[in-house]
Amino acid sequence: MLLNENELLNACEWLVQNGGPSIKYRTLTEILGLDINDSIVQETYKEILNSKRLKFISSRQKENGCFGEKSFHHGTDSGETYLRELFEMGVSPKHEVLHKGIEYAKVLHITKPESTSWITAVYLESIGRAGKSQLVLDWYREYSERFSLIYKNHREDWLIVKNGKPATYYLEIPFMYVIRTISNSWWWLKEYDDSSVAAILDFLLNDMAEVKDLYWIAPNRQLFAYSNFLHVIASNSISLRQPSVIDFIMSLEGLWLLAQFGIIEEYPNLKNVFSFISSKKNDDGLWEFPIDGVTKTKSSWHSYHGFSLEENWRKKESPIAELTFRVCLISERNRKSRGIKTKK
Repeated sequence: MLLNENELLNACEWLVQNGGPSIKYRTLTEILGLDINDSIVQETYKEILNSKRLKFISSRQKENGCFGEKSFHHGTDSGETYLRELFEMGVSPKHEVLHKGIEYAKVLHITKPESTSWITAVYLESIGRAGKSQLVLDWYREYSERFSLIYKNHREDWLIVKNGKPATYYLEIPFMYVIRTISNSWWWLKEYDDSSVAAILDFLLNDMAEVKDLYWIAPNRQLFAYSNFLHVIASNSISLRQPSVIDFIMSLEGLWLLAQFGIIEEYPNLKNVFSFISSKKNDDGLWEFPIDGVTKTKSSWHSYHGFSLEENWRKKESPIAELTFRVCLISERNRKSRGIKTKK
């Protein structure tokens, strides 16, 4: 069940009073719908600009826009991590640090074709979040066509067997990046073409959900393995047993991305997981993590499975704000969407 109006407003009122700058800002703009030029929104955005986290990320950026000391992709101290975190914090793409970071990703996308898969994925997600982009639109149309014509009609081409179990692999961008790019661009992308995504969602939420392990082949032919959050959701492991922290956080991120398409109540697995999470409401009408061990560490909140938006988890309100905001965001995103008609 999605939240009713009273549940949503009660939770949002608490978030505005008790959440940190990023949660407060995104509650005001993304859930309550206030204009970014509203005085309270502007005041809250200034708090984000003055936050310790933004100052730290800024300190990790070089003059050319590069972040950190190592590669663009790997680790928490990397361009991919910081770009995604800045967006999640609510930082405007016009902000100098974020703008320079996106421009650096563009340079890598153009000049390093041998490692283009990861870089292209992050670059597409970034420019799609920032605003309308013909590059993202063209990529989206091409990718949706490939899902429809190739992967769904030639299942044997993408299924392999690893240790006796079926697994999938892609020769290009890993599918989690596909979901992130389309979902985070959907606020403008749907104006151009909201039908092509049906093939992608149908493939992911039906065929792909059957597969437990994912294998991605890099341009250098190296094989990488990673877990499939869609399988975690499909298996109902969140509601049927005590899930791991990673499984819970992966599912939570998957829900807030997929909610952009208005399909949470259309697919039983998505509906069941959200119902389980949203049922964990306390007496104050807020949400607390239903599992132990969720912390601000690399093992739970990091670049692959969302970010902690609260700077100080020593406050008892912070973990409550983190989950309450996500529950409200999922519900309101799903409600606002026109929905996507997909095959059952």
